[in-house]
Amino acid sequence: MYHPIIMVDGDKAHGTWMVTDTMHIIDQPLRSIYRMYVAAHTRVNGQWRISDLAHRHREIKPGPDLGPPQR
Repeated sequence: MYHPIIMVDGDKAHGTWMVTDTMHIIDQPLRSIYRMYVAAHTRVNGQWRISDLAHRHREIKPGPDLGPPQR
């Protein structure tokens, strides 16, 4: 996860993070996945807790040819 954008308002916060990942499916080529996570946080007893988390795919494309995934 990278490039966080976090907005804090008292004991509530909202943030977004970009994510780059690789999808491994047996007998299929690798795929690179680019997505964004959107999270809401609430501070409880001085500690931040995730109160809502969602993600959406921005792009899925063929990944590097590294051979089949290990079984």
